[in-house]
Amino acid sequence: MELVFSPLWTPAEAVCLSTPSLKAFLEEKGYKAHQTDLNIQIWNSIYSKEYMEHVSNRIDRELNELSRQLSLDRLESEKYSALLTARTLLNTTTSDVIEEARRTIEGGKKGSLFDIKRATEILGKAACIVSSVYYPTKIRFDSYLTRYYYDHSLINLMSAIENEKENFFIDIYQFYDIPRRILEKSDGVIGFSLGGSDQLIPSLTLANFIKKIDPNVFIVFGGPVLPYMGKSLEIPTLFQIVDAFVLGEGETPLYCLVDSLESNRSLEEVPNLVFRDSSGAIRKSETHSVEDVNGLPTPSFKDLDLDAYFNSARIVPLLTSRGCYWNRCAFCSLCSTYGSKYRERDIDLVVEDIRRLHLDYNVTYFLLNDESISAHRLYLLSDALLEEDLRIYWRALVRPEKGFSRNFFEKAYRAGCRIIHMGLESGSQRVLDLMEKGTKVTTAIQTIRNAHDAGVWTNVYVIFGFPSETTEDARMTTEVIVRHRDVIDSNPVSICRIEYGSKLYLHREKYGIRLHGDHDYNLIYCREHNEYDVVGGMSNEEVLKARDFHDQSIMEYPLYISNFKGVSVGNMFVFLGNRTRDEFVDIFVRRNIEERKHIKEEIRILAQKKGEAVISLLPDVVYDQVRVSDHDKKEVAQCIITNTKAYSFASIRGIFKDFLDLCDTQRTLDTIFTQLGEKYCVPKDRFMDNFFPVIKQLLRNGSFFTVH
Repeated sequence: MELVFSPLWTPAEAVCLSTPSLKAFLEEKGYKAHQTDLNIQIWNSIYSKEYMEHVSNRIDRELNELSRQLSLDRLESEKYSALLTARTLLNTTTSDVIEEARRTIEGGKKGSLFDIKRATEILGKAACIVSSVYYPTKIRFDSYLTRYYYDHSLINLMSAIENEKENFFIDIYQFYDIPRRILEKSDGVIGFSLGGSDQLIPSLTLANFIKKIDPNVFIVFGGPVLPYMGKSLEIPTLFQIVDAFVLGEGETPLYCLVDSLESNRSLEEVPNLVFRDSSGAIRKSETHSVEDVNGLPTPSFKDLDLDAYFNSARIVPLLTSRGCYWNRCAFCSLCSTYGSKYRERDIDLVVEDIRRLHLDYNVTYFLLNDESISAHRLYLLSDALLEEDLRIYWRALVRPEKGFSRNFFEKAYRAGCRIIHMGLESGSQRVLDLMEKGTKVTTAIQTIRNAHDAGVWTNVYVIFGFPSETTEDARMTTEVIVRHRDVIDSNPVSICRIEYGSKLYLHREKYGIRLHGDHDYNLIYCREHNEYDVVGGMSNEEVLKARDFHDQSIMEYPLYISNFKGVSVGNMFVFLGNRTRDEFVDIFVRRNIEERKHIKEEIRILAQKKGEAVISLLPDVVYDQVRVSDHDKKEVAQCIITNTKAYSFASIRGIFKDFLDLCDTQRTLDTIFTQLGEKYCVPKDRFMDNFFPVIKQLLRNGSFFTVH
């Protein structure tokens, strides 16, 4: 059979563990299985010279078509603007520039994270160029955003997979003849692995193509996203494209499925399966399987190009356990995937897995993707790795609880630990207790300090917007991060969402949650903050303000996340394998201080200059106020500035329009920023810091703005 890991998933980390685990299990049972990492193949195809030329031609063609129309509706106007932006970006984001960016990232161990950041930004621009053809669809390193992002109803999904104007995958699948290539390797059975909801449309689109070529091929979907789909899997329309869905762990169900198909037996005995029987009725198997983790083979990465990901070293994921030994956090839905049973693989088997992967695939970097690993278990693993003298590096997620002493982390560091991910979640003990985290703020901070002092990079997560969280609770979280910035190396921030199967979802009344729309028939596994309301605590607007305040507060400090947005943790991981954290921080801090000094001096000089009046300066510019709909479903004021002679375009919003309006040849920039600060109740210096890069870009372009 053919196992397919579907796009779009981040290209900046490592291959997913799903298909390697399934391949190893099937082959141990005597069945041949081939795997295709279609995700990374698509990403590399996007950045190929031939596909970028194809996109460039489409941009020109569609611009000409829209230009010939007597009038444009709202969506067409927005797409025209997106295409103009893309055409401008193509002037600098050439195929040679993209290829050089790829080489910079692949050679990252020898270069600088500053160079990697710039290279990543170039690849991001290239993705924006491609996206313009399929507006309002947006292709991002970490997401595939469509107009249906907040409404994954079955009707919308079935519409999306046939929508040639907005579905990027219809074009690229046909351009590279991917459906036929996948079908040729299938032997009649194709399994799609989906790790997230962003992979639904790409997977259904490909399955639809394949079914049109060969209606008899058996297509099965599996992956951690499926158990969240609830009653949607009972709708017959889905089964016109997909023959079966595996819910939960997939090794035994997939083996039983392949065996049943080969023997022409009923699928009723296949565990964890949702399928359509011979009468057309949707059935769910009555048996359920949970894997014995000590009976599983080492994952097989054969067939996969481990060098294809956007990193400078081979990285592979590995699980040492399944489930979570705590499994009580109110916001987590892990039990929907692995159930409530936590299982640990014997340490000697884990070390053997690492040894084999290290030798067979020349892998040095490992992602221990367990939901959480206890201090005792990591202590045993560190001991075993040191005894085997395996020169490898690894990172893991732990709960910041008692047991993680400095001595523990010093041993873990010697055994290869370079990054520890920890969920602090909140600086408010009241909120932590409501979350049922079972941790204390004081203990968490001590754990973080112990890891940092041992040389391990500390990546500390926080969440804003948990039901009933107040602005004071949120402020406490920011204060904790800022107060302990000396030991917190990076700080990813998220906003609370309601995951299907979590306590927040199952006990919505208890938490004062009201979901928008029909939550039982939605093919997305969670609801974002603007898709539900809460009784008590912060409003959606207040949550966003708290998040923004937090981001602004940490911008002054040398935290990775605040200063290296766009650089993946995978790139950071490889960097830390070649130098100590202190060496990296020293390099970064010195570079950052130098850049900040230079920027502040440029701002000081620029602030004394006067802005020309934009409209009088550029008679060929179209300067218009429009309304556009963003993904948060809010109307956002946006300014469109287009230089028709230079064929260049800029799209700017709210505050920046006010800035341009004040550029009247009389006011200095210093005066302008003072007035803006008074209007928006923001310190003048913060405005100057935020606007400075944009002003420099406008000056560099020379088409929109000049100063004298």
